[in-house]
Amino acid sequence: MDKLEELFARYPALAVCEDELAKTLALMLDTYHKGGKIMVCGNGGSCADAQHIVGELMKGFLLRRPMTAEQKNQFENVLGTEDADLFASRMQRGIPAVALDGATGLLTAYANDVDADYMYAQQVFAFGKENDLLIGISTSGNSKNVVNAMKAAKALGIPS
Repeated sequence: MDKLEELFARYPALAVCEDELAKTLALMLDTYHKGGKIMVCGNGGSCADAQHIVGELMKGFLLRRPMTAEQKNQFENVLGTEDADLFASRMQRGIPAVALDGATGLLTAYANDVDADYMYAQQVFAFGKENDLLIGISTSGNSKNVVNAMKAAKALGIPS
């Protein structure tokens, strides 16, 4: 049983959005395999969810993602074996992800100087690259800054 099947077996209520979750997983895997990053944004509780998602992607939880031998060698070449061993025991490969709501200085400056409805769109425009993915979280579906970020992603050809 794969992880998605296991998820639906453990949480049958999620079956109503099985297709959407499978598509999202496929987009995330495609982004990872193409060397892209995952950008996530939301407001209020969704902001906290965005940061939580990024935290889970950037480090392993149940499944550690240790450095490869090649990566450890890179550290050894610069730091020496002892420090490289320490780094290798403390660090792990992450899935590149960023919570767009984490840039407090930028967000408050943009809201003050330009327009809060475009603060996430500005980051998508500046950070977004060809193989990236945007996940926007909005309980109502009407959060203007999240919707505008999705519009910016669409204009740039970034899946969302």
